[in-house]
Amino acid sequence: MRPADTWKDYELLDATDGNRLERWGETILIRPDPQVVWKTPKQSPLWAKADAVYHRSNQGGGEWEYKRRLPEKWKISCGEGEDKLTLIVSPTGFKHTGVFPEQAVNWAWYAKKIRAAGRPVKVLNLFGYTGGATLACAAAGATVCHVDASKGIVAWGKDNAAASGLADRPIRWLVDDCAKFVAREKRRGNTYDGIIMDPPSYGRGPGGEIWKLEDCIYDLISQCEEVLSDTPLFFAVNSYTTGLSPAVMEQFELRHRLLLDVLTEKGIDPASLHACVGRGGLLPPVRSGAYRVNDAMLDVLRHRPVMQHASNLGAVLADAVARPPGIPAVIYDPVTVDEMDPIARITGFSSIERKSVGHMLNMRACALRYATQNNAKYPNLSLIVAHMGGGITLSLHVGGRVVDMISDDEGPFSPERSGGLPCFQLAEMATQDGVTFPEMMRRMQRKGGLMDWFGTSDAREIERRIHEGDGKAALVYEAMAHNLAKNIGKLAVVTRGRLDAILLTGGVARSRMLTDWVAERVSFLAPVHVLPGENEMESLALGVLRVLRGEEEAHTFAERTEAS
Repeated sequence: MRPADTWKDYELLDATDGNRLERWGETILIRPDPQVVWKTPKQSPLWAKADAVYHRSNQGGGEWEYKRRLPEKWKISCGEGEDKLTLIVSPTGFKHTGVFPEQAVNWAWYAKKIRAAGRPVKVLNLFGYTGGATLACAAAGATVCHVDASKGIVAWGKDNAAASGLADRPIRWLVDDCAKFVAREKRRGNTYDGIIMDPPSYGRGPGGEIWKLEDCIYDLISQCEEVLSDTPLFFAVNSYTTGLSPAVMEQFELRHRLLLDVLTEKGIDPASLHACVGRGGLLPPVRSGAYRVNDAMLDVLRHRPVMQHASNLGAVLADAVARPPGIPAVIYDPVTVDEMDPIARITGFSSIERKSVGHMLNMRACALRYATQNNAKYPNLSLIVAHMGGGITLSLHVGGRVVDMISDDEGPFSPERSGGLPCFQLAEMATQDGVTFPEMMRRMQRKGGLMDWFGTSDAREIERRIHEGDGKAALVYEAMAHNLAKNIGKLAVVTRGRLDAILLTGGVARSRMLTDWVAERVSFLAPVHVLPGENEMESLALGVLRVLRGEEEAHTFAERTEAS
């Protein structure tokens, strides 16, 4: 993530429960934002002092409630020096203000690419709105063609150009339907070194043309490919629509094409395959095992996934390869497998429930492999499996189910995760330091653990430092093993003394130093076996093979599927 930190006159003060609290110059606004799905306590006292609040209507749209009289328009600035822009802010009837401040990081990136090119650059900005990206590119020296269907919005963009001192720059301001304009540019043979588009979910062109994102976006992107120059600098597509997965929308066709190219290269006809299997993606909670890919699953992954993640493409790609020849498409052990016992879900807050989220694919595959290697039946075993990667998750397998789990947000710290933290100190940090929720999540998920201590998440680098005599590295690295061992002990007590084996897996399980420290601490509970590696492809293949052999039955997915 790149923060948009070049603003002088805009500040996101707080966000919770579907709303943003923002400062626009000297004006404080509260606006709804569907991306704000968390419901944390309101931290800023300015929630009660906002100058205006936008209220959504159940019938669509909404209206502003003004707490004090505001000017119809005012100006704010972004950036410094040659990158400085002055933009006109005006609250509209659709909750917008004329500026999308989070896009400033993209504006700066476009400008950097243009200045570094060392040659004349032409940029096409489609759905250009009030011209933030257009002006950033023009200020960097590009010739820009700005296209939007709204005459009033294009006029607003021209006013922004004048306010920024860029009215004389080579900018074409066009009121036009974007798709039709691109088609004409293709026929004219015009090309661009950079293309930017930030399409709405729904809209109409100046001639009444209907734009619907899910129906039109792919065709427009394909057309735009035809008007890229031979030496393009960038092609940027922004999507703010919550009902579509950017991963699916932006990557599916490319990944599908690459997948088919690999099959062709290897001389594999899809019709010769017996089945296709993909990563499961972030579905609602489901039981473990295989699921047939069906229309209900595809609809959820495309439009309503639990979270946006590249794995949401797995089922979609498997279906795309399997459907033409009429072979089965399945997924196996998605991340959201949840079979936890009810008692394991209870916490000290009635509003917070423990959830099962972790690298279930590899953890169950390890458990099944151990059972096979020991001539045992998986449902008859009691196993603890620890997956050691960028995060560390632990699962307890009893009776053929994962009955309890320690996710990476509450377990041991790891190469990138902070793990469980003293909650009083964490609460103090979050409330006193003015840390936003996204920043706190970034600290805990990507900047915690070894990364926070040493600036690297590479366990090999930590071991190198230890071998060179770094006492601090040795202490912290052993502390990670100590934390992992304590969490294994937590799950061990759930078995009431009946534990057949402890399995250590994942990429970090290749560290003999770390696994030896863990084994030293927990081997009194049960034998410790190290099965290093992610093993994702093998796990998927073995899963679908069990289905094809009739060793297990594939489930049928329904959106209201409940884990059991």
